[in-house]
Amino acid sequence: MKKYINRKYITIFSIIILAIILLGNYFTCPCYLTPIGLDLFNRSLSWFEDITFNSTVIHYSGFLGEADFGLIVYFYGAFHPKNSREITKVIVVVEKISERTYNPLVKGFIINIEDVTLFDHYNGTDMHVYAYTRFYSKRSSYNLSESFHHFYPMYYHLPKTLYARIDYTVHVIINPYTEIWRSGYEYIAVGFHMKIYSGSVIIPINL
Repeated sequence: MKKYINRKYITIFSIIILAIILLGNYFTCPCYLTPIGLDLFNRSLSWFEDITFNSTVIHYSGFLGEADFGLIVYFYGAFHPKNSREITKVIVVVEKISERTYNPLVKGFIINIEDVTLFDHYNGTDMHVYAYTRFYSKRSSYNLSESFHHFYPMYYHLPKTLYARIDYTVHVIINPYTEIWRSGYEYIAVGFHMKIYSGSVIIPINL
């Protein structure tokens, strides 16, 4: 009888823990981005012509589907910084270019920016760290997301080129997915999601 009661409590406790984990996953879902196409992504680069930036395209392919994402990295501060003190933030913009899913249960894919590190020298194997960053906020709309990172340089001078290493993860969003209006243009995304890939990309930025 005692063993039966112990098993009962263990089962109930396990169910509660599983429910908490699932609810935590459900209410921390990243916002789904609507694909905009390559032409519109290229046109959006004109928004950054007056500041220091660069961009690249990331392709993900797996058994659940495939997607192309455009990444734009730019510095917040002076339009044309002369030293590291004139840069306060590093901002990474993610836009989804295209998407194809192989399963009706899959809503789509999203990239989450995990970390940004700046190098002043990079040749594939030899890297020299120039600045670290610390993530502090993120905002999303229906077609793009922006992650904001504080900029912590180790040197005062600015080299001609900084190399931004973007560490990212790809998440799959599972249906049912919905967005709950909170205020203004802010929405809370709810849905199950799972990390399915992690990687990094180097983006050179000419100063």
